[in-house]
Amino acid sequence: MSKPVDFTVTATGSLAMIRPRTPAAMRWIEDNVEAGAYWWKGCIVAELRMAGPIVEAMVAAGLQEGEEHG
Repeated sequence: MSKPVDFTVTATGSLAMIRPRTPAAMRWIEDNVEAGAYWWKGCIVAELRMAGPIVEAMVAAGLQEGEEHG
């Protein structure tokens, strides 16, 4: 049985939107992403160059990345 998806990432142009899908992902963001981060429609919005290290750190912490659909 596969682990549930904790977060998804959508890249659009020069921005990425990281959407927490589980309480564990939300806690990780609260603990590790600066309080002034820009949120839009339930996602953290970051430049691609900044999103990569965030995603890598989330995966290294054991969170499962998934694909955004529709």
